[in-house]
Amino acid sequence: MVLYDLTQEKFEQELNKINSNHEYFLLISPDEFYQVQKLFDIHFEKDEGQENIDDQIKFKNYGAYDFISYMFFRLNMEEVHFSKVCSYYGSKFFILLLDDASSIESEIIERIKAKHYQEGDLPLFYYKIFNLSLERMFDSLSDFENLLTQVELQLIGDATRYEFGRVIALKGEAYEIKKYCRHLLYIGDQLVLNENEMIPNKMMRYFRGIDVQMNRIYTFSEDICEKAGHLVNLYDSAVTSRTNNMINKLTIFTVLLTPLMVISGIYGMNFANMPELQHEYGYYMVLGLMASVLCLSYLALKRMKLL
Repeated sequence: MVLYDLTQEKFEQELNKINSNHEYFLLISPDEFYQVQKLFDIHFEKDEGQENIDDQIKFKNYGAYDFISYMFFRLNMEEVHFSKVCSYYGSKFFILLLDDASSIESEIIERIKAKHYQEGDLPLFYYKIFNLSLERMFDSLSDFENLLTQVELQLIGDATRYEFGRVIALKGEAYEIKKYCRHLLYIGDQLVLNENEMIPNKMMRYFRGIDVQMNRIYTFSEDICEKAGHLVNLYDSAVTSRTNNMINKLTIFTVLLTPLMVISGIYGMNFANMPELQHEYGYYMVLGLMASVLCLSYLALKRMKLL
């Protein structure tokens, strides 16, 4: 748990030192929520359906505070990891609940120490943390785009060296990112609307910037989703091209050998009256004929630019 008193500009270690007249920022885990719930009179938001995205992305106005939940994502070893972020923002408190605090906890603490937020800076701090989350999501999208570019180059080089299942998985992750980013647009609209006027008018231009940034993130996610879909088509095309090349080589090989097989088949029929069989140089004549046919077939294919 991280507890920062903006009024006294210092970190606190114990919840019993909380003063209702001070402004506080708290960074907590889900297990620590019940310790602060009664202190600030906030509600616990249950996930009514984990598979329903509408239950994951929320913006609710409770009068005394705003509740926001959204999915934070980051790229780790070619895999996208999602973690839920919940925020409770009131006139005297800003509580950030993270499923995976390690994702941005250290950066939040560094920013507090660098800025030394004080009383009256709670809306600014609210904006800064929101902006930090969006910056990290944008960085993750950039990393994911770079990963897709690397995969694309590998597929162009040799598609068979990359597993098709991994390409499909990347496409699925891209669509999941797009799905979550699309719902960020609703949060941006609600922040700009500011129904309960929790955000001071002088800060609204910053939160309009948040709305613009969310739109950019969604547009970026659309581009990435399209690129991931292109990878599947590229893989299919590369594999099809490789298969066609192999078939072409086998076809050319067959064309070269078919006349020789016809000649050897004729002289292998064992008819009694085959003059060439009795000829002194019959064997060498047939070998010469086969060699000539092979050379002529090769030259014909070469002239047709099939070799």
